Amino acid sequence: METILGLKKSTWLKIFIGYCLLSICLLIGCMACDYWFYYTEEDPYGSKKTKGALLHQKGKTKTFKQEYDDCSGDDQDSGFCDQKIALYVSGVFYILFATASCLCFLISGLGFWLKFTNFRSFQRIFNSMTSNVFLILGSAFHLVGFILWAKVMKVTYGNCKHDVEFTGVKAVCAEDGTKLAIATCVITWVGTILYVLLYKKLTRTSREQEDVMLETR
Repeated sequence: METILGLKKSTWLKIFIGYCLLSICLLIGCMACDYWFYYTEEDPYGSKKTKGALLHQKGKTKTFKQEYDDCSGDDQDSGFCDQKIALYVSGVFYILFATASCLCFLISGLGFWLKFTNFRSFQRIFNSMTSNVFLILGSAFHLVGFILWAKVMKVTYGNCKHDVEFTGVKAVCAEDGTKLAIATCVITWVGTILYVLLYKKLTRTSREQEDVMLETR
């Protein structure tokens, strides 16, 4: 049997199924993480450190949108309110893109799994090209979602202290969720690029062979 880098094609497909599952778990972990950032507000009497998840402050249930809605009329144009609505909108966009990414990896993983079944009609729909496209889409969706969040919130690794009277959106410092999202971007793209590089070798079989279940031994 032909091998690729010393491994059978069926082994590579199992590896990519595992990669899809890992990517989905990482994406869920990113969305569930309750510590994405922090920033500090300072005044002459002291300072207040705000820690947060994507949609709410760490340890609290009230969303940033609800905090924004609670702003009084006089505060609507303040930096405090601007920060809250920016956090909420960017968090929602990240979750939407990360969810789309999860669905893409799920479809791609399903395509790999179907290679081990006798569902020939589904194999023609969820073929290798389908898996290829959805792997790329999955990696791209998450990357775009993260870049949008980081751009809006001006993510940095320092200088997150702001005057309590600041106006506009001020930078936040990266924490666990942000770092996990960066690691997820790297892992998903490494796996996707590896599959793209091996794609021709993995699909270099005759039409008749593609209709036969792959060996699993």
